[in-house]
Amino acid sequence: MEDWQVAGQIESSFVNCTNVMEVMVPVFKKQQYGHFIAVTDINASSGGPGVGVLSGTQQAVESFCEGVALSLLSFNIRVTIVQTDAEITLLTNPVVFAKPLPKYKSTLVGKTRDILANSTRFPTKAFDNTLSAITAIAGIKDPPGRLFVGENVIDQVKNKLTTFSEELDNYSD
Repeated sequence: MEDWQVAGQIESSFVNCTNVMEVMVPVFKKQQYGHFIAVTDINASSGGPGVGVLSGTQQAVESFCEGVALSLLSFNIRVTIVQTDAEITLLTNPVVFAKPLPKYKSTLVGKTRDILANSTRFPTKAFDNTLSAITAIAGIKDPPGRLFVGENVIDQVKNKLTTFSEELDNYSD
């Protein structure tokens, strides 16, 4: 991976999150409440081959959010980390398209649009589950600090915690 690709991943995954929070904290403080919802995926807990930089940036987002949550608690500002299936971040980029213009149909833009609009790989169920989870917590007074969406995610997190616990038992003395 080239340096510029790493920098781009850091920019899109981590820096954008911090920029949004930086802009919104004064607004939330003024109105005396607010709720940040950061969406990561299972790669933040369990990195895998080929996604090391993504995993690192998502771990950074989660750690940053944990710190911000503690810092802003007394201002009635909450932070929730929503951790989803990997397919949400790896295979989706929700886009609302304007009406297509016929003259662009055969261009790269038109072909890309067709692929995105007609992709059968869009994880509809996982995406719907994620949106439902976010909607369910968005307006509540005392939202969770973390929310795990999807059975696979819950199982992977439990397995990771079990591994940590076993390693603590085996190697702490």
